[in-house]
Amino acid sequence: MSEAAETVVASASTPVVSETTAEPEVAPKPTSRLASAAAVKPQALRHHLAIASAFQIFDHEHNNTIDVRELGTVIRSLGCCPSDAELREIILECQEEEPTGFIAYERFEPVISRILEQSLYQSASLEELRQAFIVLGGNEDGTMDSATLTTILTEEGEGLDDDEIDEMLTAAVDPDTKQVYFEEHSMIMQLSKDAYGRLAA
Repeated sequence: MSEAAETVVASASTPVVSETTAEPEVAPKPTSRLASAAAVKPQALRHHLAIASAFQIFDHEHNNTIDVRELGTVIRSLGCCPSDAELREIILECQEEEPTGFIAYERFEPVISRILEQSLYQSASLEELRQAFIVLGGNEDGTMDSATLTTILTEEGEGLDDDEIDEMLTAAVDPDTKQVYFEEHSMIMQLSKDAYGRLAA
């Protein structure tokens, strides 16, 4: 066989290897905190910030706890108006299995987040409050005498102790006229939906 023929046969019997360039593996990009935050719904983030802000105001020892006796004040500062019975249920949810007299933030936050997300314990409208004011003994002109208010506080609804009654009378009754003026207190009593879950001042 000639030298040229041998070269052709050798070429035919040699497998052809395709030269392909392997693509380098791309490492997954780490999830940044900003990307994680962007995935949170704006309303949920707003609630989280409001809860954290309100809690911090009452965390006097700066150890992520508040006195259980101040829980109602914290909740009301977020625009929620639970009754005493409802507040006791919230306290039970937030407390440790063995109550310590303090509420930890990690137990408080998920409970209050759920309350805000479900729009629980919202206050009545301004008109509903006005009608209730009149039904309870207030006058059409938006006034109520201190004696009527004292009767309401001692005989109607959930009972208040003497200190609570004195505190409310001091705050509500005009010292000169001895009258309660609905308009002066209506914006405090009524919390709009815009105020619900608001950032505490």
